[in-house]
Amino acid sequence: MLVAPQLDVIVAAATEHGSGQPLWAAFALDDAYDGEIALRSGDTIDDIVEAVADHRAAGAPIEAILFNCSLPEQTTRAITELADKCRSSGLDIRIGGYANGFPDERQAGYEANEVIFDRRDDLDASNYADAVAAWVAAGATIVGGCCDMYPEDITELAKRFG
Repeated sequence: MLVAPQLDVIVAAATEHGSGQPLWAAFALDDAYDGEIALRSGDTIDDIVEAVADHRAAGAPIEAILFNCSLPEQTTRAITELADKCRSSGLDIRIGGYANGFPDERQAGYEANEVIFDRRDDLDASNYADAVAAWVAAGATIVGGCCDMYPEDITELAKRFG
């Protein structure tokens, strides 16, 4: 599990050099759709819940778990699973997400540096807000936009959820 040692370093640095503010632990999801939800590191939602619960039990000020810079569809699945697993484990924590608007990596000809300035045709402000509505319904209380999301996307979120 890579989540635990990475979180160890972040919590230690924030504790030693930080302002005492709460931490929000954010993770990027793999773009794969089949099988278990996983981070780009290969870690699972169970790994996140375990690592965060361990740190909180030790007094770390982790206030939230988020998914960022990931496809909205993956973020929806991950937030839903995370909320369920937090509830079943008794981990009382805020949940949220910031998705990106990049094309799906499984498209023919996908190369990250070639499509970095492309945006999905199907992901307008209304469709993004619909995806975010599913996150909120699942229990997310922190939402926003990441790479390739525009002011109009955030404006729509503010209209619907602000």
